[in-house]
Order: sequence, then C-alpha cells, then structure tokens
Amino acid sequence: MTREDIIWAVWSERGVYVWRAETHGRGLEPLVIGGPPLPPNDVLEFRLVPATLSGKPYDAIMCEGVEVVKIELP
Repeated sequence: MTREDIIWAVWSERGVYVWRAETHGRGLEPLVIGGPPLPPNDVLEFRLVPATLSGKPYDAIMCEGVEVVKIELP
C-alpha cells in the first residue's frame, strides 16, 4: 500500500466523519489523525488549502500534497 493509498483510506474511513466545518473548514487548525493503518507515532494532517483550477479559485482539503476534497467557491 502506497502512502497515497493510506491517505485516501484514512480520509474515507475516518477523516470525512471528524472534519468540522467550523474549525478545520475555516482553516483554523488542521485535522490530525493517527493510529491504524499508520505506523506507530505517524500522523496525517489534513488542511484546508486555497487553490485554483483554470483561473477559478476553490478550496481543497489536502494531506501531504494529495487532494482528497475539492470545495468549489460561490
């Protein structure tokens, strides 16, 4: 299993359920997840990052350069 596979697994199994719009979604703090299937003392940090695609801005939830969610801005 690659690191990207682990990121996707952790996001889909846990991250999507504990992400809070009022804190993580406003960029106030990252979502930090540790534990299975990660090695001991390893954690993943999911952050809200501003991005653009074809000149149109959007927010992305990213972890180690892997975009797990694209949030289109109004």
